[in-house]
Amino acid sequence: MNSHQDGLAVAVSGGELPVSVHHFRFWGALKRTILFLIGGLMALLVGLGSLGGCLVALQRSPIEAVLWGVFSLCGLIGVGATVYEAFRIFLKTPSVVSVYRSGLRLQNRGKETAVAWAEIAKVERHVSVIVHMGRTHRVDTTTLHFASGKKLRFWDGILSDYSTFADSATYFHESAQLARSAPAGSAAKNRRMKEIRCWHCGEVFDVPVSELSVEVRCRRCKAGLGMMLA
Repeated sequence: MNSHQDGLAVAVSGGELPVSVHHFRFWGALKRTILFLIGGLMALLVGLGSLGGCLVALQRSPIEAVLWGVFSLCGLIGVGATVYEAFRIFLKTPSVVSVYRSGLRLQNRGKETAVAWAEIAKVERHVSVIVHMGRTHRVDTTTLHFASGKKLRFWDGILSDYSTFADSATYFHESAQLARSAPAGSAAKNRRMKEIRCWHCGEVFDVPVSELSVEVRCRRCKAGLGMMLA
């Protein structure tokens, strides 16, 4: 772990205990991977079937052939997307995720990475409920969008106590964002300006609102204008 990571580790934990610790669930990940591979197989069948339709339609109508070609392309793209997502579950998901009030600790293949909330641009949770043949299926994902542009997605079932992880990550990230924006709001308030006209020389100038509580003097003739109201 380099000096930058050492500094982040101290900033994240700071000696505090983790709010929650979550472990990678092999069987849950395997189940999700199988579902993705089944989806990829279906997309492959659609792509190949549409490709066959495209070849047959070439003899009848170019427009029909183009439509079949578009369907085929979508199916083949779907194959790549589902296979990539299936393997990414095992290759990218950390083996242990610890949630702190100040950030996350991610352990993957013996390597530990500390991530402060400031390094995460957005925590996006998406929940979908699908009703099929009287049965309800719930799909829940939490995606961490890092400031560097990278993404890390967690699916329900591949982390132990996933709901606690998703709720905690969303809550602490939002709290960190509010804490960072509060000082900026106060500074902006202090930088507000008020237009003042000198009664003596007629000079018009701007004075920061934060300075109105003390005696204001004209910038031109230095006449005392007294204390002003914001």
